[in-house]
Amino acid sequence: TEGQLGKHLGSLKALYELRELRFKETASKGLSAEVTILQFLKDMAEEVGFANDEVSDTSTLAGNIKGNKTGDIIIKVDGDDDIKIGVEIKIDQSIAYGELINRSPLAKSDTALSQLIETSANRNSKLNIIVFDEDKVDSTIKNKCVQGISYVPNIGFITIISLLKNENRNLAIAYI
Repeated sequence: TEGQLGKHLGSLKALYELRELRFKETASKGLSAEVTILQFLKDMAEEVGFANDEVSDTSTLAGNIKGNKTGDIIIKVDGDDDIKIGVEIKIDQSIAYGELINRSPLAKSDTALSQLIETSANRNSKLNIIVFDEDKVDSTIKNKCVQGISYVPNIGFITIISLLKNENRNLAIAYI
């Protein structure tokens, strides 16, 4: 009946508005996390005597791969364009670790390891770091990063931080 249809339409509209609000909150968390992490890395460079390191926000700039923005922050070590650290921030997303041995080259979904490799290719960086928040990180990554940090030879560091507690120790370890 018309009354029931109106109720369903009202429910659908409320659900749509709720999803829209959640999307905006998630997007703003990601953006504010990037700004927070960028400032943390800049401050840390000064504090530990890496004043010549250039820490830049590249989150809105396409890299070597056409249209690809992977690699949110680039650190030029001693300002050298040939020695770069790429930082990919995945605060608002939960992606799996992603073993490379069993991974299909045609796979479409992102994993921590694929994002590290993509950061390297897109930003021409020698070392790469991917950053997760402890509240959103996938269990496969937690299992690989028992202390909140893990180094994958020839690929980079996987770090888990806490934005809520302002705890960035693992990111600091990876950078230093």
